[in-house]
Amino acid sequence: KSSDPSVVTVTSDYDGIGGYVVAKNPGTATITAYVRGLSTSIEVIVPERYVDLNEYRSKQNVLVLNFDPVFSMAGGKKWHELMNWWHDPHDLAKRYSVAMNEVSHGCISYTIAEWIDIDEMPEDIHGKSHSLSYYYETITKADASPEAPYWDARFWNEYDAFDYDKYLTRYDVYNKVRSGKVDEVWIFGGPCVGVQMNETINELQAEIDRPFDDEYVAEIAREKLGLRYPQEIVFYSTDDN
Repeated sequence: KSSDPSVVTVTSDYDGIGGYVVAKNPGTATITAYVRGLSTSIEVIVPERYVDLNEYRSKQNVLVLNFDPVFSMAGGKKWHELMNWWHDPHDLAKRYSVAMNEVSHGCISYTIAEWIDIDEMPEDIHGKSHSLSYYYETITKADASPEAPYWDARFWNEYDAFDYDKYLTRYDVYNKVRSGKVDEVWIFGGPCVGVQMNETINELQAEIDRPFDDEYVAEIAREKLGLRYPQEIVFYSTDDN
């Protein structure tokens, strides 16, 4: 609860996730939290110049392509159930959405606009895919091998890059993006099928590895944050991110 909603408010209706303190106008207010009969307060000061997060809020519609075939030779388990440390794609999508909303202070909100379950193993750019029996036998053998992690084991047949275009075309993803129905596409599937080893990732890595134009980074950061004065400093990392 805010002592002065004209300065700051506490929202509880942003996609069902509450507790965000939103600056309204310069000034000072007291925010009080109540939990099971207990309470605590903190003073919040909104300076003359502040960043209005409402200007940066973004609601993203997501289309999910979920490769999760059933392995009859594994007792009817789905792909994500083959290893007990793998996770349910629905749970992963939910946790990722919540985490991104949290770390962005509510600026990023995801909605699953469409979820497509695909009951087959992914094909590579040459139309090749692992059969269910081969995949199950190989990953079981590779996981038991002390030679290397199962994804690096020598047991796997050669497999090229995942055929993104095939599946984005099949499920009309291009048109859905162009029409604005979809903003992002998430693809779930198990390892060792080429999804993480493809030219798209290599090209992206090449962009990441390029030297940073420090002055340009600082200029854009100042613009996005509304910084105008020389004494205001922009902190950024060119090492890992």
